Amino acid sequence: MGSEIITDNCTGGNFTAKSAAISAEVSPICLGDTSISTPSLRANLSWTLLGNLVYAGCQWSMLMVIAKLGTPQMVGRFSLGLAITAPVITLASCQLRIVQATDARRDYSFSDYFTARLLCLAAAIFVILAVTLLTQRDPAVIAVVMAVAAAKAFESVSDIYYGSMQQYERMDLISKSKIIKGLFSLGALAAAVYLTRDIFLGSLLLAATWAAVLIGYDALNRTRIVKQFAQEESHLMLFRNLRAAVALIWLALPLGISGLLNSLRTNIPRYYVVASQGEAQLGIFSAVTYVMVAILTVIYGIGECSAPRLGKYYVQNKHRAFLWLLVKLAALAVAVGLIGILVSLLWGGRLLSILFTPEYAKAADVLVLVMIASAATSVAAITNYAMTATREIAVQLPILASVCAATALVCSIAVPRLGLSGAAVGLVAGAVVHMVLGSAVVARGLWRSMRSR
Repeated sequence: MGSEIITDNCTGGNFTAKSAAISAEVSPICLGDTSISTPSLRANLSWTLLGNLVYAGCQWSMLMVIAKLGTPQMVGRFSLGLAITAPVITLASCQLRIVQATDARRDYSFSDYFTARLLCLAAAIFVILAVTLLTQRDPAVIAVVMAVAAAKAFESVSDIYYGSMQQYERMDLISKSKIIKGLFSLGALAAAVYLTRDIFLGSLLLAATWAAVLIGYDALNRTRIVKQFAQEESHLMLFRNLRAAVALIWLALPLGISGLLNSLRTNIPRYYVVASQGEAQLGIFSAVTYVMVAILTVIYGIGECSAPRLGKYYVQNKHRAFLWLLVKLAALAVAVGLIGILVSLLWGGRLLSILFTPEYAKAADVLVLVMIASAATSVAAITNYAMTATREIAVQLPILASVCAATALVCSIAVPRLGLSGAAVGLVAGAVVHMVLGSAVVARGLWRSMRSR
């Protein structure tokens, strides 16, 4: 739910189009002889895909567990917590991880990144609390939202450790952390919901699990690696250089705004659903729309692997090769989307009933619309990577703003009239706008390149 539970964002190993291209531009870091070997590019890509898929599967399974053991209202409260916290945490993260991972010259220390993240998280928690108190009156809902905020905060701190590991090209350790975190958090949430039927306690245990992985795995691994390489300090010195931390936040703020808009485009329909239809309906809608996250996890993995080659073809003026690769990627995205649409048409109701409960099968028509939105969003994601490869970066913010505006406009009209189907139509509208505008920008960038040649 996107954030979904994964940060869709921002936190986690999923790069945005911009970050993937930045990574392609940075020369490999010379690590010298150490006792810690650096995995090959193929191994890193394999680990990244495995970690993302397992983590996404565990997040989806959390919703399934809550739906099976609890009620749609419990799913709705948990989803509302994610919908409120995700955009704020995403903005506060400023995508510092990709800035950190590509900081080959070590312009900023690990302590600078950590301090910047803590400063932003403090502001984010305050904003989340204020928004929750202003929009929610039920103390139980407020408690769940703040518990989810705590979990997302620990996840965001882990992201800084991931950035440090990524500097040393240890994607295997990042993926292992995600796998451990996903499996243990799924078990903890399931146990809490089964024993107490209380989603607040489940969310608290989720936060505690993520904190344990942060302290017991991520921090220890980062310290061990840095001591071996001896390129930077192995101990944290928080707030040592506030000026550097503030400069770092200012540098990365545009990436944070981009992440915020990217998170809002999937959460806007949820805001309209909970306001118009209530928490139970939000729970059903969130469960159905998480299928989109699963599909996009695969598409993003493919895009991350292909982005460097797209950039290479563009820089070398190999326009035919660029177009051919882009067409193949888009065709793959369309194929995945069409398969999803076909499956939802033939077995949507039965699938939702098996994954969740028979009550969710009533949203089979919503699933079809969500799969259409997934197909369009998948193509739009490919155009994001192509836009960055053609150096059409600044235009991505207004495109995302247009997507959010289109989604909000359609939802404001359709949700009161059509309910969950109206929210899904809003997702489709935003995805189509994104796909059309992104394709137009890519075509313009290619045309300019061909004319200049």
